[in-house]
Amino acid sequence: EHPQIVKVYEYHEEYGQLFVIMELLEGGDLFDKVMELNAYNECVAAHLAHNVLKALEFLHTRGICHRDVKPENLMLRQKPPVDGQGEIDRILANVVLVDFGTATKFYGYDEGCLASITDFQGTPEYMAPEVIETSEKKRLGYNEKCDVWSLGVVMYVLLCGWPPFFAANQPQLFHKILAAQWSFPSNTIWDRISQPAKDFVVALLAGQPQDRPSATEAMQHEWILENTRSCFCSTPPSVSDGIPESCTLTEDNSEVMRGINSSFSSINMSFSASVDLNGAVRNLKKNVPGMKHTRTRKKSDANEYDEYKGKHLELTFTDEGHEIDEKAATVPLATSAPERTVPKAWNW
Repeated sequence: EHPQIVKVYEYHEEYGQLFVIMELLEGGDLFDKVMELNAYNECVAAHLAHNVLKALEFLHTRGICHRDVKPENLMLRQKPPVDGQGEIDRILANVVLVDFGTATKFYGYDEGCLASITDFQGTPEYMAPEVIETSEKKRLGYNEKCDVWSLGVVMYVLLCGWPPFFAANQPQLFHKILAAQWSFPSNTIWDRISQPAKDFVVALLAGQPQDRPSATEAMQHEWILENTRSCFCSTPPSVSDGIPESCTLTEDNSEVMRGINSSFSSINMSFSASVDLNGAVRNLKKNVPGMKHTRTRKKSDANEYDEYKGKHLELTFTDEGHEIDEKAATVPLATSAPERTVPKAWNW
């Protein structure tokens, strides 16, 4: 239960199919909305970073590492705007971290454990060097700081429009990540980015995890504090004296938008599909012999669902004691995938 994390209401496995019932995120992809903004600036980017960091702090302090922080996994909840709120405020308030298919528990957060995760997971372009080193047996393991690195890559793209690491193939890409071959090129938009913003990216992209801030520490960075306290993001910088000059990203923000768009046109985006719950129930009745559906209070213990195997599925979804409308949930479906790969096939 966190405003920046997608809500999962129920899950059930039946006849080799895994069903996850979660909230419907109608706002779409975050980057798509960012590219539509007329007043995109450093202030907006800082607020976006702050909201994602809040989600990561929530996860990390509970011993959960996401391991796949990337633009495709940042979506918008899109609640109705409050009177007086602008489009940007609504977007910033509704950023949601999704897709926990590669998430894992780790241990030793309070003790600052540096190597409790050992398997190789993530998206190559956003993968931290310690994750790559672990896969190559050059390191014993890694921890939640890999999420902070991934956010650093996301912020680099949000500020300039292209990724810090790109190569013709994965081995070359990993070589550049391990060698920290990235920079703020001169004679580019980086000449107009404030020094605190650059310092923030540098901190998140520190090569060694112990040199990287935690999500909590990153929220206390000068750039985050300055922008989240003093900017009025719903007001275009060209007509407001309330936004510091350093917040203005560029006179032609379309340059950044074009860069973001072109950067991701060549990257394989994850595909997700969802159907409304009523449709899922109809499919269950059609494809599973004897399957029935009634609105019955869900079992308190997920293990108790074992008694339903081969029989029928009875579900009622509750959220803090309130019934959830069936039409307000989505059910991603994965069929015919090997059991071990099913969780990776979903974009939550």
